[in-house]
Amino acid sequence: RLYKGFYQIVYGANLVIDNFKDGTTQVQKRCVAEARVMRAYLHLMTAIIWNQPPIMDRVYDSEEPLPANDKTQEEILQWVIDQCEMAIKSGFLPKRNGPTDKDATGRMSVGFAQFIAGKAAVFKNDMATARKYLGDLIASQDYELIPGNIYWTNFHVDCDGNSEKIFEPNFIDDPSFCSNRWIK
Repeated sequence: RLYKGFYQIVYGANLVIDNFKDGTTQVQKRCVAEARVMRAYLHLMTAIIWNQPPIMDRVYDSEEPLPANDKTQEEILQWVIDQCEMAIKSGFLPKRNGPTDKDATGRMSVGFAQFIAGKAAVFKNDMATARKYLGDLIASQDYELIPGNIYWTNFHVDCDGNSEKIFEPNFIDDPSFCSNRWIK
């Protein structure tokens, strides 16, 4: 289920990228950049868990064969880094405005793209690239560690986008949506 769920989200990201890659509005360009980071994140997770999953880099025609698992894990991780770099360089990713900006934690932001690229570089054993992205993330001063006496809140609702959160997904509890679409 996890694998299928990841690739369902990749499909959604690919729809956004394919349909708006030549977007003319700020919103379209931002959505493409955010979709690129989400897709990179999911490919990172599949590469970590399943080693050599296929790179789904576009929407495939129903008659078209899907790509083979012919890339090495290192090639997939480099693709993840490249996708994050492309999104960062676009200039359309939202940026967290300091440690108290809670809204940016629920978005594909510059900081999240830096984190994903850095983590991919660590798994690729490319520490120079990891230091670049993670160093830029730290130097941004948009994030800061929370005090140790409240560290436990990172794993509870109490944290709510605290200064340490780089990304925090938000879920809507809609049983009719979940039961009919995702949980099978």
